[in-house]
Amino acid sequence: MKKPARLTIKALCLTGLALLVAWLLPSEQLLVVTRLSDQNPILEAPLKGEMGFTLYYHHSVNGMPIWEVHSVDKEGRIFIEEERFVSFNAGMGHWQGHGTHVNKDGFQSLVGIHKPTGDFVLRVGSPKVGHTVIVGPKRTNLSLLAPGQAVQFSIRPMSFLEKTWRKFLPNSETFAPGAANDRSSRNLKS
Repeated sequence: MKKPARLTIKALCLTGLALLVAWLLPSEQLLVVTRLSDQNPILEAPLKGEMGFTLYYHHSVNGMPIWEVHSVDKEGRIFIEEERFVSFNAGMGHWQGHGTHVNKDGFQSLVGIHKPTGDFVLRVGSPKVGHTVIVGPKRTNLSLLAPGQAVQFSIRPMSFLEKTWRKFLPNSETFAPGAANDRSSRNLKS
C-alpha cells in the first residue's frame, strides 16, 4: 500500500474515533418529560452546569400559585430544594425534617429541603391549574400539551455531539436550545 493511502486510512480512523468520543462523552444533562401513555417526550430541555428546573402551577382548590424548585446532581438524580406558595392549602404544609419554613419575598417558602425524588410521575392538571416547567427563561405549559395525563420527569446525559446536532436540527415538538420557544399560555414570573 502506498503512503498516501495509509495516511488517508489513518486520518479516517482518527476522525471516526473523534466522532465516537464526541458522541459518547457527556456534555450536559437533558430534562425529559415523557407522556406515559405513548412514551413520547413532550419536553426535552438542556440543563447547563448546575441548572435545575421549576414546576409552577396553581393550587387546584384555591387557585393560588405554587413553585417547586428542583435541582439535578452530576449523576442525574432529581432533588426537590424549595417549595414557594402564598399560603398553606389542602395537601400542603411543613413537616419535621422537610426544610425550613421562612417568609421570602412575600411568599411562604420551605427552603433547604434537598430530598431526592428521582424520576417522578406527575398527573398534569387542567389548563386552569397550568402545570408549567421553567428552565432558565423558557416555560412550557404541560397543561396545554397533556391535560389529565400522566407524565414522567427524568434526566439523561446529552453528549457533545448530540448537543451540537440539536442546535442545527432541533425537535420542534420539544425544547430547542437557544430558540424562542415559549409554549406557555401566560407570562409567568418565577
